[in-house]
Amino acid sequence: MEFVSESIGNRKVGSSNLPEPILCKPTIDMAIDLADIDSRIKLEIYDIKSEEAKRYKVDRVPTIFIGPKRGYNIKYTGSPIGQEAWAY
Repeated sequence: MEFVSESIGNRKVGSSNLPEPILCKPTIDMAIDLADIDSRIKLEIYDIKSEEAKRYKVDRVPTIFIGPKRGYNIKYTGSPIGQEAWAY
C-alpha cells in the first residue's frame, strides 16, 4: 500500500490506515519544512510496504533518501531530532 495519495505544491503526501512509528511524524514534518524552503526540493513520502520501499530496500522507518532518482545513494535511517538534524 502506497502512502502517497495527493500532491501539494512540490511534494507528494498522503495518509495510510497503517500504524506509523512515533518518530515518523516529526521526520515527515521536518521533511515538509525543508521542501517548503526551495521548490527544487522534491518530497515524496511512501509507506514501507510500497513498491518504492522495496526498490530502495527500505526495511526500517523512518528512512530518508536524498536524490535516489538521480543516482545518489544517500540514505539516512532514523529521525533527525537531535544532533543529526544539522546535516540537513
